[in-house]
Amino acid sequence: MAISRLSILILSTLALAYGADIKYSDLAVGGHVVDLGMKLSFSDNEQNEAVPYNDGKPCNEDACQSPTFSNEDGTVLLVQFSPPADLKDLVMKKFDGAPVGAPVSIQFKACYTKKWTVNRKWRKAKDVIKKDKRCSKKMGTISVLADQNSTLSYILPSDTATAQWFITAYVKCGEDEKYCAIDTTGGISALVPPPVFAENSKVSVGQAKKDLGKIKTSQDIIYSTEVVESRQPALFAAVIILSCLSVGLLVGFFVFEQIARKNK
Repeated sequence: MAISRLSILILSTLALAYGADIKYSDLAVGGHVVDLGMKLSFSDNEQNEAVPYNDGKPCNEDACQSPTFSNEDGTVLLVQFSPPADLKDLVMKKFDGAPVGAPVSIQFKACYTKKWTVNRKWRKAKDVIKKDKRCSKKMGTISVLADQNSTLSYILPSDTATAQWFITAYVKCGEDEKYCAIDTTGGISALVPPPVFAENSKVSVGQAKKDLGKIKTSQDIIYSTEVVESRQPALFAAVIILSCLSVGLLVGFFVFEQIARKNK
């Protein structure tokens, strides 16, 4: 019995240390936020070469416009980033009492902005990263190359909704690839609201706002998507006509069957 209890105690301790669900606020309070210098560009059926995107702020007369992207126009979003040279030192701190392994990969997700999560439980924001439904669109994962420019290509999937989005990067560390750092183009307060940060760090909300303001992330980038209605009016007309014909055939068959029974 003693051995059994000891085993349970050890397993419970390991679960708490290594298997606990990582929160955005844990990473923010612990200093595990890195600036990857994310930038966004795009190409589509009309723009074969990548065009810089900066939420409507023109870089020059031709670039950095603010189109609304769609799966229908062959849009490819290009996320450019550069992990800092000291990324390993930044993330290899003890996290929640457990040692953190070296960074091995960076996962990127598209996250709905606050406006597009209101009254939508299926997009509800959560502090626990694994439970955060707001950031459910996986854009891709790239192996860590410290201090080197990298680019992630993301083709808008067919189920992309009409919405506004920001990008969040998740640095994963160790053989088990646990979340060990984050970066975002939505501002750290979008992921960690001041009240949540205050509760986690045991400070006032006012102090939490000041502390969050000091945390550096990638520049703010918010992009928009829309669902293009590609079905032609003729298709709708054909569907209506066929529906009416099917109902008519069913009614006709029923009438014919009743008449046939009476004539027997």
